[in-house]
Amino acid sequence: MRMCFKRVILVWMLLVLLIACTKRHARILAGMYACKVTYQYWDMRPTYIDTVYYQDLEIKRNGKYLIILNTSIHVDSLWNENIYQVGSPSSFLKVQFKGDSVFIYTSNGGMGGRSTFQYSGKQK
Repeated sequence: MRMCFKRVILVWMLLVLLIACTKRHARILAGMYACKVTYQYWDMRPTYIDTVYYQDLEIKRNGKYLIILNTSIHVDSLWNENIYQVGSPSSFLKVQFKGDSVFIYTSNGGMGGRSTFQYSGKQK
């Protein structure tokens, strides 16, 4: 009985440690990023727009989640330079962190047109 209680305590302590580490990772990734943004738009008319500008992008933290372009993503999905993708083939968001940089690609389209945003930036 005593040995079982010790194991329960040990498992509980390990879980607390893992949760704390996850929140720490989210805290490291959250913040302001100075990004170069490439925007492209094209459709059947034919209309084509291709522009580059610079923008500060804020990535917020909500517990174990990061809020990136109004999308909530669990930090475990982004750790170790993983590429996270959500959405459908015609409308999606891709996110990857490498070191102190973030790389984001969004694509929205259908019915003869498409727009894309590509963000690449370093944490401030």
